[in-house]
Amino acid sequence: GGGGTCQDKPNWHDSDGVDYNCAWYAEDSNCVTDGDDFANFGATANEACCVCGGGSTGGDSGGGSGGGGTCSNDPQNWHDSDDAFFDCEWYAEDNNCDEYGNDFANFGKTAKQACCACGGGN
Repeated sequence: GGGGTCQDKPNWHDSDGVDYNCAWYAEDSNCVTDGDDFANFGATANEACCVCGGGSTGGDSGGGSGGGGTCSNDPQNWHDSDDAFFDCEWYAEDNNCDEYGNDFANFGKTAKQACCACGGGN
């Protein structure tokens, strides 16, 4: 045993909507049936939710990609130069990071620099 207590990816829900969060996945066998689908914010339920075997612990000593700590978008409420609608949440969906992540810089940063979901943030 050991390690810290598991924490779900903060404020995570799947790409279908806010109702489909880690608590929803904890019910029935939702992790098994849908846990690898509907990725959002760069993670599926099986990656984001402790109840599905994902999440993160403070005592994680494993290698692998990602590194420690939680990422926060920088600046916090970043959106692209086109509209406030195109924020880091929007970029986390589908292939938006790859398709548009280097364009529409705002506040001196593109989505790939500002948004955790696109490999940016801090």
